[in-house]
Amino acid sequence: MQLIEMLVIFREIGALLLYLFILVFCCVPHSAAPDVIPPGAYACKSEIDSVTRLKVYTTADIMPVNEGGPSALMRKLTKNVQVTSAPEDYDSRVIVAFIVNPDGTIMGERVIQDQTSKVGKQMIAIVKEFKWHPGICNNKKVPVLHQLPLQICLSND
Repeated sequence: MQLIEMLVIFREIGALLLYLFILVFCCVPHSAAPDVIPPGAYACKSEIDSVTRLKVYTTADIMPVNEGGPSALMRKLTKNVQVTSAPEDYDSRVIVAFIVNPDGTIMGERVIQDQTSKVGKQMIAIVKEFKWHPGICNNKKVPVLHQLPLQICLSND
């Protein structure tokens, strides 16, 4: 089987980015510095990470983003992730998660959903190649647990 097309599902991330765009360009006065968001503009939620046992945020005022933006990450995933073999009933949704630290480094990587576990490992390797801008909560850089879903489309060609 050959991988023809990969589609990425960014419902949560896309909605948050759209909301941030609307907030920054429509709601925040233009005289304010563009990188300053009033504390508590969003509900920053934290929890203890089950893998690292550290306090991480699951939502933040500004969620982490890789250098080049989500489209650069998706292009690289589309180009480099390969499925060499998959069962006939292959569940094509793959989800990985990782923590983006305040310094932009990645830790606590894990594959949440992947029938073969090979695609998830490839995704994590690609994620780690990028430089990341950390999440921000109340104008402070914070560790954020980031989930990345990917929909794989397989073909018999």
